[in-house]
Amino acid sequence: MTIGIMALLALGRLAMGWRMWRILHVYPWRQQPGAVRITKGKDAVFVLPDPDSPEKTVSLKASAGVFRTWSRQSMKDYDEELWYAGDPRFACVVAKPGLRGLGYLAQPTAYNHRTSPRRKGLSPEARRRARAIGARVAD
Repeated sequence: MTIGIMALLALGRLAMGWRMWRILHVYPWRQQPGAVRITKGKDAVFVLPDPDSPEKTVSLKASAGVFRTWSRQSMKDYDEELWYAGDPRFACVVAKPGLRGLGYLAQPTAYNHRTSPRRKGLSPEARRRARAIGARVAD
């Protein structure tokens, strides 16, 4: 029983690593200062600019969960200067300065087949890149 659970967790980590690898091969690294907010429930919200409309922002949420507890101290480096690769409308790889603390964030509509794929507000280049990372995009 325990080995089965560990195998499932390992497969999940492998799938997440594969998605991170695809994102890092399609999108360049960018820097964004002051992009992290901590909610009262200890969730982290990453507020990043929309690639097609830089005056607008897109939020990605990282839940606190059982094994991940966010605090102001742990998020300090992220908040000062966040490095990210990806499109926050789909999925991103985030890191602290110096590529420490790599993390993966995705919108629910990016890969979940039970939700409607994103349709509006995408340039042809954004659609091409989203498809290259395996995200779901409507035509």
